[in-house]
Amino acid sequence: MVIAMRSLFARVRASSATWLTLAAILGLPAATVAQIGALVSPGPLSRPHAHLEGISNCQRCHEPGRQVTAARCLSCHKPVAERIAARKGVHRNAGDQCVGCHAEHAGLDAELRPFDPARFDHAAETGFPLEGRHAPLARDCAKCHRTRSFLTARTECAACHQDPHRPTLGANCQTCHSTAAAFADARKGFDHSRARFPLLGAHRTVECAQCHVNKTFTGLKFASCADCHKTPHRAALGGECATCHGNETWKTTRIDHARTAFPLKGKHGGVPCASCHVKPAARVRRSTMLPTPGWRAISPWSVKRRIASRAAPFSWPV
Repeated sequence: MVIAMRSLFARVRASSATWLTLAAILGLPAATVAQIGALVSPGPLSRPHAHLEGISNCQRCHEPGRQVTAARCLSCHKPVAERIAARKGVHRNAGDQCVGCHAEHAGLDAELRPFDPARFDHAAETGFPLEGRHAPLARDCAKCHRTRSFLTARTECAACHQDPHRPTLGANCQTCHSTAAAFADARKGFDHSRARFPLLGAHRTVECAQCHVNKTFTGLKFASCADCHKTPHRAALGGECATCHGNETWKTTRIDHARTAFPLKGKHGGVPCASCHVKPAARVRRSTMLPTPGWRAISPWSVKRRIASRAAPFSWPV
């Protein structure tokens, strides 16, 4: 009886459908069917295909009388089929024999994608070169490819990196960042001349955070100096700070004194600023020389003596 059954099994081994029909006719229990499947199968399927184990699943990959065809493989692996059609990536020249590279039934832990990461040309095959600070990732594919498929990874920076700008600067990170330096170091090499507010003079030494509070890089007001700088002038001198001040320093010696409360007339026009303004004019209390309540005249000889001694009897508000 055993010899007869073995002879029967040998004749119908090529067709799993026949096995199922035979099992049904003979009324064999499930355990026996599983044993038959183990005899027919050349070995366990790899882990990704392990759900297809069992004699009832053979025809999902195998066609009766034929080996595993590319059509059957690509009916499940549609992203690969699309890349073959587009002649893109490592499958651009793939033929119609998937099993030539992807051999199954070699065990649960068998590798279906045999390739050497050290020799894999990431730039040529994927269009995404691993350079700069990305270069070390070539030694550990799983750092970026966190799922089994290599085709699901996206090349946008936000696919791997969290955007600290929440996002306010758009999706083109390369405008400010490169793979040559860490994200946090971008401020060291950022070319502010490409921004709407180029940094000139003393502005070049200002720490980024003084203007970009809470890492806010858009929507900042800079049309007027007063958007960042608090005016020290007690009396309004207009909105054109550049009339007296430059980018190199706030200190200035070119002020139109006619716009102050004390126009320089006569010999006053030739007096050096420091003779009267020993301290910054904006920080000196208003003098009684001005026609204000309680005004009194100051002796010209007193003024002359004080100027000669470079004292400051008064300072005019500017």
